[in-house]
Amino acid sequence: MLMQRLIENFIKPARRKIILDEMTNTPNIGITSQYNNKEVQIFLNQMTARVGKIFGKDVIETYGYTRHYAYDSERDSLHRHTDRPACEFSLTICLATNCSWPIFVADGPWRDRTLERPNALPYITQPGDAVAYFGCHELHWREKLVTPGAYQTQMFLHYIDKNGPHYPDHAYDSVAKARASGDPRIEAYQEGYAIPK
Repeated sequence: MLMQRLIENFIKPARRKIILDEMTNTPNIGITSQYNNKEVQIFLNQMTARVGKIFGKDVIETYGYTRHYAYDSERDSLHRHTDRPACEFSLTICLATNCSWPIFVADGPWRDRTLERPNALPYITQPGDAVAYFGCHELHWREKLVTPGAYQTQMFLHYIDKNGPHYPDHAYDSVAKARASGDPRIEAYQEGYAIPK
């Protein structure tokens, strides 16, 4: 049971700055997107009990991810999708923005991705705000940024039910396992998207 979808001021400004600084100062990675960087991992772990209360479950962390979206770039939208099993309980947190750019979340399990506009609600976040959703079951996306110069930087925190079907296989994420196996789909897998069979 999801206790609250939109959570204002989920992360304090000082903590946001630390995470943003790490994104821009990590050598050879760049700001576009980062998987499980140090500060995000620390925050992911520290938020476990709080996220458990939001979803009403005993959760365990899987991974964190940051991404910078910008107008007229390869990262100017988020296609309609559900996530892989490691993203059973998810939060998307606005770290920085200069626009109002909603995330759409289709309430409840959704299977028909062909509908032009499924029954979904838009959620607009300010820096520090979070949107909670069931990543594996709720279709979610962002439309294309259309304002020149617009940008938004997001952090994603992902968890699974400690007593659920994805534990222990996806606890503390299984990207390392997929990478070690030579799975060619690792890029999509690392970004959190459900992998087609």
